[in-house]
Amino acid sequence: MPYDLITNIENCYVEIPRLLYYSHIPAALMATFLGFFIYFKTRGQKLLTSKILLFISITFLFWAVLDLSLWLFMDSRKIMFSWSIINIIEMLVTVSTLYFSYLFLDKKDISFSFKLFFGILLAFFVILIPTQLNISEFNSLNCEAQQGPLVYYFYSLEIFSFLWLFVYLLRKMILSKKEERQITLLFSIGVILFLASFSGANVIGSLTGRWEILQYGLFGMPVFMAFLIYIIIKFKVFNLKLLAAQALVFGMVILIGSQFFFIRNNTNRILTAITLVLVSLFGWWLVRSVKKEVEQRENLEKLTEELKVANLRLKELDQQKTEFLSIASHQLRTPLSIMKGYLELISDGAYGKPSKELQVILKNMDESNERLVSLVDGFLDVSRIEQGRTKYSFEDCKINGLISSVVQELRLRAKDNGLEIKWRENKEVDLISLDVEKVRHVVFNFVDNAIKYTPQGDIEILLNKDTNGVEVKVIDSGLGFGEEDQFNFFQKFYRGKNVQGSNVTGTGLGLFVCRKFIESHEGRVWARSSGIGQGSEFGFWLPDKRLKNNLKDEKGMTVVNL
Repeated sequence: MPYDLITNIENCYVEIPRLLYYSHIPAALMATFLGFFIYFKTRGQKLLTSKILLFISITFLFWAVLDLSLWLFMDSRKIMFSWSIINIIEMLVTVSTLYFSYLFLDKKDISFSFKLFFGILLAFFVILIPTQLNISEFNSLNCEAQQGPLVYYFYSLEIFSFLWLFVYLLRKMILSKKEERQITLLFSIGVILFLASFSGANVIGSLTGRWEILQYGLFGMPVFMAFLIYIIIKFKVFNLKLLAAQALVFGMVILIGSQFFFIRNNTNRILTAITLVLVSLFGWWLVRSVKKEVEQRENLEKLTEELKVANLRLKELDQQKTEFLSIASHQLRTPLSIMKGYLELISDGAYGKPSKELQVILKNMDESNERLVSLVDGFLDVSRIEQGRTKYSFEDCKINGLISSVVQELRLRAKDNGLEIKWRENKEVDLISLDVEKVRHVVFNFVDNAIKYTPQGDIEILLNKDTNGVEVKVIDSGLGFGEEDQFNFFQKFYRGKNVQGSNVTGTGLGLFVCRKFIESHEGRVWARSSGIGQGSEFGFWLPDKRLKNNLKDEKGMTVVNL
Protein backbone atom coordinates (compact mmCIF):
# COMPACT_ATOMS: atom_id res chain seq x y z
CA MET A 1 0.00 0.00 0.00
CA PRO A 2 1.51 3.42 -1.00
CA TYR A 3 2.44 5.60 1.93
CA ASP A 4 0.11 8.53 2.59
CA LEU A 5 -0.01 9.71 6.18
CA ILE A 6 -3.38 11.38 5.83
CA THR A 7 -5.55 9.05 3.75
CA ASN A 8 -4.03 5.59 4.16
CA ILE A 9 -5.14 4.19 7.48
CA GLU A 10 -5.03 0.53 8.23
CA ASN A 11 -5.07 -1.55 11.36
CA CYS A 12 -2.96 -4.60 11.93
CA TYR A 13 -1.91 -6.89 14.73
CA VAL A 14 1.43 -8.42 15.64
CA GLU A 15 2.38 -10.77 18.45
CA ILE A 16 4.07 -8.85 21.26
CA PRO A 17 7.42 -10.38 22.42
CA ARG A 18 7.40 -11.63 26.00
CA LEU A 19 10.43 -9.51 26.99
CA LEU A 20 9.17 -6.30 25.38
CA TYR A 21 8.30 -4.42 28.58
CA TYR A 22 11.19 -5.85 30.56
CA SER A 23 13.75 -4.87 27.94
CA HIS A 24 12.41 -1.38 27.23
CA ILE A 25 11.04 0.09 30.45
CA PRO A 26 13.86 -0.63 32.96
CA ALA A 27 16.58 0.39 30.52
CA ALA A 28 14.81 3.63 29.57
CA LEU A 29 13.97 4.54 33.17
CA MET A 30 17.49 3.76 34.45
CA ALA A 31 19.08 5.87 31.72
CA THR A 32 16.66 8.74 32.29
CA PHE A 33 17.04 8.66 36.06
CA LEU A 34 20.85 8.63 35.86
CA GLY A 35 20.88 11.44 33.29
CA PHE A 36 18.67 13.74 35.37
CA PHE A 37 20.35 12.75 38.64
CA ILE A 38 23.86 13.61 37.38
CA TYR A 39 22.62 16.78 35.70
CA PHE A 40 20.95 18.21 38.80
CA LYS A 41 23.79 17.13 41.10
CA THR A 42 26.36 18.92 38.92
CA ARG A 43 24.19 21.85 37.84
CA GLY A 44 26.30 24.30 39.81
CA GLN A 45 29.46 23.10 38.08
CA LYS A 46 27.98 23.81 34.62
CA LEU A 47 29.54 20.68 33.13
CA LEU A 48 28.98 20.01 29.44
CA THR A 49 29.57 16.30 30.15
CA SER A 50 26.46 16.05 32.37
CA LYS A 51 24.36 17.91 29.76
CA ILE A 52 25.36 15.50 26.99
CA LEU A 53 24.67 12.53 29.29
CA LEU A 54 21.20 13.96 29.95
CA PHE A 55 20.67 14.37 26.21
CA ILE A 56 21.68 10.72 25.62
CA SER A 57 19.25 9.61 28.34
CA ILE A 58 16.35 11.61 26.90
CA THR A 59 16.96 10.51 23.30
CA PHE A 60 17.29 6.88 24.43
CA LEU A 61 14.00 7.22 26.33
CA PHE A 62 12.39 8.73 23.23
CA TRP A 63 13.74 5.86 21.10
CA ALA A 64 12.39 3.27 23.56
CA VAL A 65 8.94 4.93 23.47
CA LEU A 66 8.97 4.97 19.66
CA ASP A 67 10.00 1.32 19.49
CA LEU A 68 7.29 0.35 21.98
CA SER A 69 4.73 2.18 19.83
CA LEU A 70 5.79 0.13 16.81
CA TRP A 71 4.84 -3.04 18.71
CA LEU A 72 1.78 -1.78 20.55
CA PHE A 73 0.03 0.55 18.10
CA MET A 74 -2.20 -0.94 15.43
CA ASP A 75 -2.81 2.33 13.60
CA SER A 76 -0.69 2.48 10.44
CA ARG A 77 -0.34 6.27 10.73
CA LYS A 78 1.29 6.03 14.14
CA ILE A 79 3.50 3.16 13.01
CA MET A 80 4.63 5.08 9.92
CA PHE A 81 5.36 8.20 11.94
CA SER A 82 7.38 6.33 14.57
CA TRP A 83 9.24 4.37 11.92
CA SER A 84 10.13 7.50 9.95
CA ILE A 85 12.02 9.15 12.82
CA ILE A 86 13.29 6.23 14.92
CA ASN A 87 16.50 5.85 12.92
CA ILE A 88 17.52 9.50 13.31
CA ILE A 89 16.87 9.19 17.05
CA GLU A 90 19.15 6.15 17.19
CA MET A 91 21.85 8.01 15.27
CA LEU A 92 21.56 10.87 17.76
CA VAL A 93 22.11 8.37 20.59
CA THR A 94 25.17 6.89 18.86
CA VAL A 95 26.81 10.19 17.90
CA SER A 96 26.02 11.73 21.30
CA THR A 97 27.62 8.71 22.99
CA LEU A 98 30.74 9.26 20.87
CA TYR A 99 30.74 12.95 21.88
CA PHE A 100 30.19 12.02 25.54
CA SER A 101 33.17 9.63 25.42
CA TYR A 102 35.48 12.46 24.38
CA LEU A 103 34.15 14.78 27.08
CA PHE A 104 34.22 12.14 29.80
CA LEU A 105 37.74 10.80 29.14
CA ASP A 106 39.55 13.88 27.77
CA LYS A 107 37.75 16.28 30.17
CA LYS A 108 37.54 18.93 27.45
CA ASP A 109 35.29 19.83 24.54
CA ILE A 110 35.95 18.58 21.02
CA SER A 111 36.87 20.84 18.13
CA PHE A 112 34.32 22.74 16.06
CA SER A 113 35.34 20.81 12.93
CA PHE A 114 34.38 17.54 14.66
CA LYS A 115 30.95 18.90 15.51
CA LEU A 116 30.49 20.35 12.04
CA PHE A 117 31.43 17.06 10.38
CA PHE A 118 28.90 14.96 12.27
CA GLY A 119 26.35 17.77 12.17
CA ILE A 120 26.42 17.70 8.36
CA LEU A 121 26.09 13.89 8.31
CA LEU A 122 23.02 14.04 10.57
CA ALA A 123 21.49 17.04 8.79
CA PHE A 124 21.62 15.19 5.47
CA PHE A 125 19.53 12.39 6.97
CA VAL A 126 17.06 14.81 8.58
CA ILE A 127 16.42 16.55 5.26
CA LEU A 128 15.51 13.24 3.60
CA ILE A 129 13.17 12.00 6.38
CA PRO A 130 9.91 13.21 4.73
CA THR A 131 10.81 11.62 1.39
CA GLN A 132 10.25 8.10 0.08
CA LEU A 133 14.01 7.56 0.31
CA ASN A 134 13.29 7.06 4.00
CA ILE A 135 9.87 5.31 4.11
CA SER A 136 8.30 4.24 0.84
CA GLU A 137 5.13 2.40 1.90
CA PHE A 138 3.34 0.48 4.62
CA ASN A 139 3.47 -3.29 4.52
CA SER A 140 0.13 -4.37 5.97
CA LEU A 141 1.08 -8.03 5.76
CA ASN A 142 3.95 -7.63 8.23
CA CYS A 143 2.46 -4.55 9.90
CA GLU A 144 5.62 -2.52 9.34
CA ALA A 145 6.92 0.33 7.21
CA GLN A 146 8.90 -0.40 4.07
CA GLN A 147 12.26 1.35 4.42
CA GLY A 148 13.83 3.10 1.45
CA PRO A 149 17.48 3.30 0.36
CA LEU A 150 18.18 5.89 3.08
CA VAL A 151 18.42 3.00 5.54
CA TYR A 152 21.80 2.06 4.04
CA TYR A 153 23.05 5.52 4.88
CA PHE A 154 21.83 4.84 8.42
CA TYR A 155 23.77 1.55 8.52
CA SER A 156 26.91 3.24 7.25
CA LEU A 157 26.76 6.09 9.76
CA GLU A 158 26.13 3.71 12.68
CA ILE A 159 29.06 1.46 11.72
CA PHE A 160 31.31 4.46 10.99
CA SER A 161 30.55 6.04 14.41
CA PHE A 162 31.13 2.75 16.20
CA LEU A 163 34.50 2.18 14.51
CA TRP A 164 35.53 5.78 15.23
CA LEU A 165 34.69 5.26 18.91
CA PHE A 166 36.50 1.92 19.02
CA VAL A 167 39.71 3.40 17.56
CA TYR A 168 39.53 6.40 19.90
CA LEU A 169 39.11 4.21 22.99
CA LEU A 170 41.93 1.89 21.91
CA ARG A 171 44.26 4.85 21.41
CA LYS A 172 43.17 6.34 24.74
CA MET A 173 43.93 3.04 26.48
CA ILE A 174 47.45 2.95 25.04
CA LEU A 175 48.27 6.56 25.99
CA SER A 176 46.63 6.71 29.43
CA LYS A 177 48.41 5.84 32.67
CA LYS A 178 47.58 4.28 36.05
CA GLU A 179 44.18 5.38 37.40
CA GLU A 180 43.25 7.08 34.12
CA ARG A 181 43.82 3.78 32.29
CA GLN A 182 41.56 1.96 34.75
CA ILE A 183 38.79 4.50 34.16
CA THR A 184 39.28 4.27 30.40
CA LEU A 185 39.14 0.46 30.49
CA LEU A 186 35.91 0.34 32.52
CA PHE A 187 34.30 3.05 30.42
CA SER A 188 35.37 1.34 27.17
CA ILE A 189 33.87 -2.00 28.19
CA GLY A 190 30.56 -0.38 29.14
CA VAL A 191 30.17 1.88 26.09
CA ILE A 192 31.30 -0.77 23.57
CA LEU A 193 28.84 -3.32 24.99
CA PHE A 194 26.09 -0.69 24.86
CA LEU A 195 26.58 0.45 21.25
CA ALA A 196 27.46 -3.02 19.96
CA SER A 197 24.19 -4.43 21.34
CA PHE A 198 21.97 -1.38 20.76
CA SER A 199 23.08 -0.36 17.26
CA GLY A 200 24.06 -3.88 16.26
CA ALA A 201 20.64 -5.32 17.14
CA ASN A 202 18.90 -2.60 15.15
CA VAL A 203 21.07 -3.13 12.08
CA ILE A 204 20.71 -6.92 12.27
CA GLY A 205 16.96 -6.68 12.84
CA SER A 206 16.59 -4.35 9.88
CA LEU A 207 18.60 -6.61 7.59
CA THR A 208 16.91 -9.86 8.64
CA GLY A 209 13.42 -8.57 9.37
CA ARG A 210 13.51 -10.22 12.82
CA TRP A 211 12.69 -7.14 14.87
CA GLU A 212 12.31 -9.08 18.13
CA ILE A 213 16.13 -9.05 18.28
CA LEU A 214 15.87 -5.38 19.25
CA GLN A 215 14.60 -6.19 22.73
CA TYR A 216 17.92 -7.89 23.53
CA GLY A 217 19.88 -4.93 22.21
CA LEU A 218 18.47 -2.63 24.88
CA PHE A 219 20.12 -4.61 27.67
CA GLY A 220 23.38 -2.87 26.71
CA MET A 221 22.13 0.39 28.23
CA PRO A 222 21.80 -0.95 31.84
CA VAL A 223 25.26 -2.50 31.47
CA PHE A 224 26.68 0.84 30.35
CA MET A 225 24.85 2.62 33.17
CA ALA A 226 26.27 0.12 35.71
CA PHE A 227 29.83 0.73 34.51
CA LEU A 228 29.23 4.48 34.47
CA ILE A 229 27.77 4.48 37.99
CA TYR A 230 30.73 2.49 39.27
CA ILE A 231 33.23 4.89 37.66
CA ILE A 232 31.36 7.97 38.91
CA ILE A 233 31.16 6.75 42.50
CA LYS A 234 34.50 4.94 42.71
CA PHE A 235 36.63 7.65 41.11
CA LYS A 236 34.47 10.66 42.04
CA VAL A 237 34.28 11.75 38.42
CA PHE A 238 31.47 14.25 39.03
CA ASN A 239 32.59 14.93 42.62
CA LEU A 240 29.52 13.21 44.08
CA LYS A 241 29.39 12.81 47.85
CA LEU A 242 28.68 9.52 49.58
CA LEU A 243 25.09 10.59 50.26
CA ALA A 244 24.58 11.22 46.54
CA ALA A 245 26.02 7.78 45.74
CA GLN A 246 23.61 6.16 48.19
CA ALA A 247 20.69 8.11 46.71
CA LEU A 248 21.70 7.06 43.22
CA VAL A 249 21.77 3.36 44.08
CA PHE A 250 18.55 3.63 46.08
CA GLY A 251 16.83 5.36 43.18
CA MET A 252 17.86 2.59 40.79
CA VAL A 253 16.46 -0.05 43.13
CA ILE A 254 13.14 1.82 43.49
CA LEU A 255 12.84 2.23 39.72
CA ILE A 256 13.32 -1.46 39.05
CA GLY A 257 11.07 -2.49 41.93
CA SER A 258 8.27 -0.21 40.73
CA GLN A 259 7.82 -2.37 37.63
CA PHE A 260 6.05 -5.02 39.72
CA PHE A 261 2.98 -2.77 39.83
CA PHE A 262 2.29 -3.00 36.09
CA ILE A 263 3.97 -6.26 35.00
CA ARG A 264 1.39 -8.91 34.03
CA ASN A 265 3.75 -11.56 32.67
CA ASN A 266 5.28 -14.15 35.03
CA THR A 267 8.47 -14.34 32.96
CA ASN A 268 8.95 -10.59 33.30
CA ARG A 269 8.23 -10.79 37.03
CA ILE A 270 10.98 -13.39 37.49
CA LEU A 271 13.47 -11.45 35.36
CA THR A 272 12.65 -8.20 37.14
CA ALA A 273 13.10 -9.89 40.53
CA ILE A 274 16.49 -11.26 39.47
CA THR A 275 17.51 -7.84 38.19
CA LEU A 276 16.35 -6.21 41.42
CA VAL A 277 18.40 -8.64 43.53
CA LEU A 278 21.51 -8.18 41.38
CA VAL A 279 21.22 -4.38 41.38
CA SER A 280 20.63 -4.36 45.17
CA LEU A 281 23.68 -6.54 45.82
CA PHE A 282 25.80 -4.49 43.44
CA GLY A 283 24.60 -1.24 44.99
CA TRP A 284 25.21 -2.46 48.53
CA TRP A 285 28.74 -3.59 47.66
CA LEU A 286 29.46 -0.38 45.79
CA VAL A 287 28.21 1.97 48.51
CA ARG A 288 30.02 -0.07 51.19
CA SER A 289 33.33 0.07 49.33
CA VAL A 290 32.89 3.77 48.54
CA LYS A 291 32.03 4.53 52.17
CA LYS A 292 35.21 2.79 53.28
CA GLU A 293 37.24 4.64 50.70
CA VAL A 294 35.65 7.97 51.65
CA GLU A 295 36.51 7.37 55.31
CA GLN A 296 40.10 6.53 54.38
CA ARG A 297 40.31 9.59 52.15
CA GLU A 298 38.87 11.83 54.85
CA ASN A 299 41.41 10.49 57.35
CA LEU A 300 44.16 11.03 54.81
CA GLU A 301 42.96 14.58 54.10
CA LYS A 302 42.86 15.25 57.85
CA LEU A 303 46.40 13.95 58.29
CA THR A 304 47.52 15.93 55.25
CA GLU A 305 46.04 19.10 56.69
CA GLU A 306 47.70 18.45 60.06
CA LEU A 307 51.03 17.80 58.33
CA LYS A 308 50.55 20.96 56.30
CA VAL A 309 49.99 23.02 59.45
CA ALA A 310 52.94 21.33 61.17
CA ASN A 311 55.12 21.92 58.11
CA LEU A 312 54.19 25.60 58.02
CA ARG A 313 54.97 25.85 61.71
CA LEU A 314 58.33 24.17 61.19
CA LYS A 315 59.10 26.57 58.35
CA GLU A 316 58.22 29.50 60.60
CA LEU A 317 60.44 28.12 63.37
CA ASP A 318 63.25 27.48 60.90
CA GLN A 319 62.94 31.02 59.59
CA GLN A 320 62.95 32.39 63.14
CA LYS A 321 65.97 30.26 63.93
CA THR A 322 67.77 31.54 60.84
CA GLU A 323 66.95 35.14 61.72
CA PHE A 324 68.09 34.56 65.30
CA LEU A 325 71.36 33.05 64.11
CA SER A 326 71.92 35.99 61.81
CA ILE A 327 71.23 38.58 64.49
CA ALA A 328 73.12 36.74 67.21
CA SER A 329 76.11 36.10 64.94
CA HIS A 330 76.32 39.71 63.90
CA GLN A 331 76.08 40.80 67.52
CA LEU A 332 78.82 38.34 68.55
CA ARG A 333 81.14 39.15 65.67
CA THR A 334 81.88 42.70 66.82
CA PRO A 335 82.95 41.97 70.44
CA LEU A 336 85.00 38.97 69.27
CA SER A 337 86.87 41.20 66.81
CA ILE A 338 87.47 43.76 69.54
CA MET A 339 88.65 41.02 71.90
CA LYS A 340 91.05 39.73 69.27
CA GLY A 341 92.47 43.23 68.81
CA TYR A 342 93.10 43.69 72.53
CA LEU A 343 94.70 40.24 72.81
CA GLU A 344 97.13 41.16 70.02
CA LEU A 345 97.91 44.50 71.69
CA ILE A 346 98.63 42.81 75.04
CA SER A 347 100.74 40.11 73.36
CA ASP A 348 102.75 42.78 71.51
CA GLY A 349 103.52 44.60 74.77
CA ALA A 350 101.37 47.67 74.19
CA TYR A 351 100.40 47.58 77.89
CA GLY A 352 103.72 46.35 79.18
CA LYS A 353 105.81 43.30 78.45
CA PRO A 354 103.78 40.18 79.36
CA SER A 355 105.35 37.41 81.38
CA LYS A 356 105.81 33.90 80.01
CA GLU A 357 102.88 32.63 82.05
CA LEU A 358 100.70 35.46 80.69
CA GLN A 359 101.83 34.74 77.10
CA VAL A 360 100.61 31.13 77.45
CA ILE A 361 97.27 32.36 78.78
CA LEU A 362 96.98 34.92 75.97
CA LYS A 363 97.75 32.23 73.39
CA ASN A 364 95.02 29.99 74.78
CA MET A 365 92.59 32.91 74.83
CA ASP A 366 93.47 33.76 71.23
CA GLU A 367 92.89 30.16 70.09
CA SER A 368 89.54 30.07 71.88
CA ASN A 369 88.62 33.40 70.34
CA GLU A 370 89.55 32.06 66.88
CA ARG A 371 87.30 29.06 67.40
CA LEU A 372 84.44 31.36 68.37
CA VAL A 373 85.08 33.56 65.33
CA SER A 374 85.06 30.48 63.10
CA LEU A 375 81.80 29.32 64.71
CA VAL A 376 80.17 32.72 64.23
CA ASP A 377 81.36 32.86 60.61
CA GLY A 378 79.74 29.47 60.04
CA PHE A 379 76.44 30.68 61.46
CA LEU A 380 76.64 33.79 59.30
CA ASP A 381 77.30 31.70 56.18
CA VAL A 382 74.28 29.49 56.90
CA SER A 383 71.95 32.41 57.59
CA ARG A 384 73.06 34.20 54.40
CA ILE A 385 72.56 31.02 52.34
CA GLU A 386 69.07 30.34 53.74
CA GLN A 387 68.00 33.96 53.36
CA GLY A 388 69.35 34.13 49.80
CA ARG A 389 71.82 36.90 50.60
CA THR A 390 75.02 35.10 49.59
CA LYS A 391 76.93 36.98 46.91
CA TYR A 392 79.06 35.20 44.34
CA SER A 393 81.86 36.83 42.36
CA PHE A 394 82.88 34.61 39.46
CA GLU A 395 86.24 35.05 37.74
CA ASP A 396 88.62 32.95 35.68
CA CYS A 397 90.97 31.37 38.20
CA LYS A 398 93.88 28.93 38.23
CA ILE A 399 92.60 26.31 40.64
CA ASN A 400 96.14 24.89 41.00
CA GLY A 401 97.25 28.11 42.64
CA LEU A 402 94.16 28.21 44.82
CA ILE A 403 94.84 24.73 46.22
CA SER A 404 98.55 25.51 46.67
CA SER A 405 97.71 28.53 48.80
CA VAL A 406 95.53 26.38 51.08
CA VAL A 407 98.27 23.75 51.38
CA GLN A 408 100.82 26.43 52.22
CA GLU A 409 98.57 27.79 54.95
CA LEU A 410 97.83 24.43 56.57
CA ARG A 411 101.11 22.58 56.02
CA LEU A 412 102.62 23.77 59.32
CA ARG A 413 99.53 22.70 61.29
CA ALA A 414 99.63 19.28 59.65
CA LYS A 415 103.34 18.96 60.45
CA ASP A 416 102.63 19.81 64.10
CA ASN A 417 100.18 16.86 64.14
CA GLY A 418 102.75 14.53 62.59
CA LEU A 419 101.03 14.53 59.18
CA GLU A 420 102.30 15.22 55.69
CA ILE A 421 100.22 16.88 52.98
CA LYS A 422 100.94 15.47 49.54
CA TRP A 423 100.02 17.76 46.69
CA ARG A 424 101.21 18.09 43.10
CA GLU A 425 99.81 20.59 40.63
CA ASN A 426 98.07 19.26 37.53
CA LYS A 427 99.30 21.25 34.54
CA GLU A 428 96.49 19.95 32.36
CA VAL A 429 93.94 22.01 34.29
CA ASP A 430 93.67 25.55 32.96
CA LEU A 431 91.52 28.49 34.00
CA ILE A 432 88.05 27.83 35.40
CA SER A 433 85.32 30.34 36.15
CA LEU A 434 84.58 30.24 39.88
CA ASP A 435 84.14 32.26 43.04
CA VAL A 436 87.67 32.16 44.49
CA GLU A 437 86.63 32.85 48.06
CA LYS A 438 83.90 30.22 48.11
CA VAL A 439 85.90 27.42 46.46
CA ARG A 440 88.94 28.20 48.61
CA HIS A 441 86.67 27.91 51.66
CA VAL A 442 85.62 24.42 50.52
CA VAL A 443 89.20 23.22 49.89
CA PHE A 444 90.32 24.67 53.21
CA ASN A 445 87.45 22.95 55.06
CA PHE A 446 88.17 19.56 53.49
CA VAL A 447 91.91 19.71 54.25
CA ASP A 448 91.34 21.15 57.73
CA ASN A 449 88.90 18.30 58.55
CA ALA A 450 91.40 15.77 57.27
CA ILE A 451 94.02 17.17 59.65
CA LYS A 452 91.57 17.10 62.59
CA TYR A 453 90.40 13.53 62.05
CA THR A 454 93.65 11.84 60.99
CA PRO A 455 95.69 10.71 64.01
CA GLN A 456 98.63 9.64 61.87
CA GLY A 457 99.56 9.08 58.25
CA ASP A 458 99.30 11.25 55.14
CA ILE A 459 96.82 13.57 53.48
CA GLU A 460 96.78 13.54 49.69
CA ILE A 461 95.16 16.16 47.48
CA LEU A 462 94.37 15.25 43.86
CA LEU A 463 93.22 17.48 41.01
CA ASN A 464 91.86 15.63 37.98
CA LYS A 465 90.32 16.78 34.72
CA ASP A 466 87.55 15.08 32.73
CA THR A 467 85.70 16.04 29.56
CA ASN A 468 83.17 18.24 31.35
CA GLY A 469 84.98 19.63 34.37
CA VAL A 470 87.51 19.13 37.15
CA GLU A 471 87.38 17.25 40.43
CA VAL A 472 89.28 17.85 43.65
CA LYS A 473 89.80 15.00 46.12
CA VAL A 474 91.16 15.18 49.65
CA ILE A 475 92.14 11.67 50.76
CA ASP A 476 93.27 10.84 54.30
CA SER A 477 94.15 7.75 56.32
CA GLY A 478 92.09 8.80 59.33
CA LEU A 479 88.97 7.67 61.17
CA GLY A 480 86.84 6.70 58.17
CA PHE A 481 83.08 6.36 58.47
CA GLY A 482 80.08 4.11 57.79
CA GLU A 483 77.35 4.19 55.16
CA GLU A 484 74.97 6.22 57.35
CA ASP A 485 77.49 9.03 57.64
CA GLN A 486 78.16 8.97 53.91
CA PHE A 487 74.59 10.01 53.11
CA ASN A 488 74.27 12.59 55.89
CA PHE A 489 77.62 14.39 56.12
CA PHE A 490 76.49 17.33 54.01
CA GLN A 491 73.26 17.91 55.93
CA LYS A 492 72.89 20.86 58.24
CA PHE A 493 74.02 20.30 61.87
CA TYR A 494 75.03 16.70 61.19
CA ARG A 495 78.16 15.30 62.84
CA GLY A 496 79.39 11.85 61.96
CA LYS A 497 79.02 8.81 64.17
CA ASN A 498 82.75 8.26 63.75
CA VAL A 499 83.68 11.39 65.76
CA GLN A 500 81.38 10.76 68.72
CA GLY A 501 83.46 10.54 71.83
CA SER A 502 86.45 12.29 70.26
CA ASN A 503 87.85 15.57 71.58
CA VAL A 504 87.34 17.33 68.24
CA THR A 505 84.57 19.92 68.47
CA GLY A 506 82.32 21.06 65.64
CA THR A 507 78.84 22.31 64.75
CA GLY A 508 78.00 20.18 61.71
CA LEU A 509 77.70 23.30 59.55
CA GLY A 510 81.01 23.30 57.68
CA LEU A 511 80.21 20.57 55.15
CA PHE A 512 76.67 21.88 54.68
CA VAL A 513 78.07 25.28 53.70
CA CYS A 514 80.59 23.58 51.39
CA ARG A 515 77.81 21.71 49.60
CA LYS A 516 75.81 24.90 49.08
CA PHE A 517 78.86 26.75 47.73
CA ILE A 518 79.67 23.98 45.24
CA GLU A 519 76.05 23.55 44.15
CA SER A 520 75.94 27.26 43.38
CA HIS A 521 78.63 26.49 40.77
CA GLU A 522 76.41 23.72 39.35
CA GLY A 523 78.84 21.22 40.84
CA ARG A 524 78.50 18.34 43.30
CA VAL A 525 80.19 17.06 46.46
CA TRP A 526 80.74 13.58 47.86
CA ALA A 527 82.16 11.66 50.80
CA ARG A 528 83.49 8.10 50.53
CA SER A 529 85.06 5.60 52.89
CA SER A 530 85.68 1.86 53.04
CA GLY A 531 84.58 1.84 56.67
CA ILE A 532 85.58 2.82 60.18
CA GLY A 533 89.36 3.16 60.49
CA GLN A 534 89.84 2.87 56.71
CA GLY A 535 90.38 6.55 55.94
CA SER A 536 88.10 8.76 53.88
CA GLU A 537 87.79 10.80 50.73
CA PHE A 538 86.02 14.15 50.47
CA GLY A 539 85.75 15.75 47.08
CA PHE A 540 83.89 18.02 44.74
CA TRP A 541 83.41 18.44 41.01
CA LEU A 542 83.10 21.72 39.11
CA PRO A 543 82.00 22.18 35.49
CA ASP A 544 84.71 23.41 33.13
CA LYS A 545 83.29 26.83 32.32
CA ARG A 546 84.87 30.14 31.56
CA LEU A 547 83.68 33.61 32.40
CA LYS A 548 81.92 34.05 29.03
CA ASN A 549 79.58 31.21 30.06
CA ASN A 550 78.64 32.54 33.45
CA LEU A 551 76.69 30.25 35.73
CA LYS A 552 73.24 31.00 36.97
CA ASP A 553 73.13 31.45 40.70
CA GLU A 554 70.74 29.76 43.11
CA LYS A 555 67.33 31.30 43.47
CA GLY A 556 67.56 34.56 45.33
CA MET A 557 71.36 34.77 45.20
CA THR A 558 73.33 37.56 43.59
CA VAL A 559 76.09 36.89 41.05
CA VAL A 560 78.74 39.48 40.36
CA ASN A 561 81.07 38.90 37.40
CA LEU A 562 84.48 40.48 37.59
